Amino acid sequence: MTTNDGYKGNQNAVKHGGAGAVKALTTGAEFTGLPAVRESEVRNELAEQGRAAVVLTRTVRLQTAADLYFDAFIGSLQAGDLENANGLIKVYAWLQSSALRAWVQVAADEKDAAKGGSVSVATVLESIRKAKNETNK
Repeated sequence: MTTNDGYKGNQNAVKHGGAGAVKALTTGAEFTGLPAVRESEVRNELAEQGRAAVVLTRTVRLQTAADLYFDAFIGSLQAGDLENANGLIKVYAWLQSSALRAWVQVAADEKDAAKGGSVSVATVLESIRKAKNETNK
């Protein structure tokens, strides 16, 4: 999304809403405008796919972005553009370190799933509701 038409609140960054989201996070305020819409989308994605699937998807995307920056970094070195290479390696390093941490989480999720220990929050809550309903009958 790249607009704030129809949303309450002054979006500091009308282009993407990221600055407004960071400000809300640092002050403890609720999201408004684009961040609120995106938060709802993220919550829906979690409910539909589950945490492990969302983590895997986002991890693959992080790794893809890191790989693209690394390719651009190598290209800059080969072209002799050290100034550009310096900027690219900084972004690559941040993305790659984030991706590596995410891969650790994916590995832990897969290990838990192999043990049969991965149960979604929605499944647990539904089981509790069913148990309460049967107890109250």
